[in-house]
Amino acid sequence: MSQGLFSETSIPQEVSVTDTPGTFRVYAPSAFAITSFRSSAAPWTVWTPEEGNRLEFTPSPTESCNLGFPTVVKLAKHRYLMMYQTIIPGCNCTGMPFCP
Repeated sequence: MSQGLFSETSIPQEVSVTDTPGTFRVYAPSAFAITSFRSSAAPWTVWTPEEGNRLEFTPSPTESCNLGFPTVVKLAKHRYLMMYQTIIPGCNCTGMPFCP
């Protein structure tokens, strides 16, 4: 089933529910940010970009580049936990996905 169209720089990984019934959100990674899109009308193939970033990323001693696979888990009412993949510093940001 089609999930709609997204720009080449915003490739969503999964669809998440929201606190609003019938409204869904997708999270899309780019090199240094995770953005989100919202859809609230069946068949949920029209997605509107939400303002701002859900996560802005600056390379650090524990993360170096390439955010990916954002996943959001609902913990409690209006509380969420975002998990994502990144690359360990010292690894080639454009090469191998894993480093020893």
